[in-house]
Amino acid sequence: MPSMSARLLVLWLSTFLLLACAGDQIPERSLLIANVTVVDPVGGASAPKDVWIDGEQIVAITTPGAVNASASASLDGTGQYLIPGLWDAHVHLSYAPDIGHDVFFPLSLAHGITSLRDTGGQLELLAPALAAVQPGQTPSLYVSGPLIDGAPVIYDGSSRFLPALGQSVSSPEAARQLVAELDAAGVHMIKAYELLRQDVFAAVVDEAASRGLPVSAHVPLRMSATEAARSGVADMMHLRNLYFDCAAPADDLLMRRRAMLDISTEPRGSRRRSALQNALSPEALATQDEARCAALVAVLAEEAVAQTPTLGINSFMTERLFEMPRWQRGFSDLPVAVRERWFADVAGLAERVPSERQAALSAWSFTMVGQLARAGVPVMAGTDAPIALLTPGISLHEELALLVRAGLSNRQALAAATIQPARFFAIDDEVGRVAEGYRADLVLLAANPLEDIRNSTQVLAVVKDGVLHDAEALTALKRRSAASGG
Repeated sequence: MPSMSARLLVLWLSTFLLLACAGDQIPERSLLIANVTVVDPVGGASAPKDVWIDGEQIVAITTPGAVNASASASLDGTGQYLIPGLWDAHVHLSYAPDIGHDVFFPLSLAHGITSLRDTGGQLELLAPALAAVQPGQTPSLYVSGPLIDGAPVIYDGSSRFLPALGQSVSSPEAARQLVAELDAAGVHMIKAYELLRQDVFAAVVDEAASRGLPVSAHVPLRMSATEAARSGVADMMHLRNLYFDCAAPADDLLMRRRAMLDISTEPRGSRRRSALQNALSPEALATQDEARCAALVAVLAEEAVAQTPTLGINSFMTERLFEMPRWQRGFSDLPVAVRERWFADVAGLAERVPSERQAALSAWSFTMVGQLARAGVPVMAGTDAPIALLTPGISLHEELALLVRAGLSNRQALAAATIQPARFFAIDDEVGRVAEGYRADLVLLAANPLEDIRNSTQVLAVVKDGVLHDAEALTALKRRSAASGG
């Protein structure tokens, strides 16, 4: 296979010849999107262009009408905007049995999401989703396999809200063996979780690095976020436990966390975590120290450790998206049984008000994301759908709006859902941009997301692997999800 630079040279030469011979007919292309404004997370917005697609690739981006070519399909993009296909960088396709790939795939594509990153699930439960991936017809799917956790494991299958997403390892040797097994099974990344001991966490990260697998992590409760950031992880989730490093008594809080975990006899990992957070996170959030937080952010920037804040999760009880009519309208695209259950959940939440801790975490999360953006820390857009009544697809657009509210520019938010997840997987020379030589994963919008990020919701058409899905096809995808048995 030719190198990326060789492919780009061929594309450049072919484009040069096209422009030089504008009056001559060239071989038919698969698709032309004509006279469209290209909105790229790296290059920004362009003057109107003709975007030529052949097979799965963007082969040329030219001045409108400059190339006298034919295409088997074409779209008039006049007054419209073309962005890269979006990523939801944090989903769980096996979290709920009736919200699987037959819901995620059509709803994601219908909302312009062409790639999904599943950040925790047993491979046997994800196998049907992986088998169902079809180029051009479904989003690309990248998986971590199970959450690699300590003992006892947090996601242990003990309730509807704690499905068996995790797998326990208690020694460095066991951690290395599990990473090796996951690599052999074909995972794309590794997910390290909160109850891992320091030496086991180090073994997970080291073994993954030796195999070229990026690691996404919750900061383990026995470690400082600074220590975790310098370990070699590529991404941290939910801003979880960063507030401990930002607190004035950070060192004391770390010793107390370790002591609580050492003496705990609670057999359930979720309860161990909850007891610790209930006891210590209010103090941490109430004693935030500007200098300590700046030092942590500097380390994250220096190490280029991406953050996936999931603001929709962190502000679940304060933003109360679930009460908004526009949000509930999205429930109509879910299978009937899911829809009914979610409306029942909404009714049960109606009288609940945010606790002081929930309110403090929400406010801190918005402030922290702004600091991260200003410092140049990579930010990725992920939702954690379908947790917290987050409907696959549309919830990503709400996350983008929350990121902008927190301090990202519209262009940074677009990058968070396009080029940044591609960089996590080191495929940012293949996907995540509207540029020649890149995969034709594209979304046609009615309005410019660089003027208002909420314009990302105005999806007119989606191109996946060079295959066009027009407005009628996108409506059919939503119907398919609603008719699914889950």
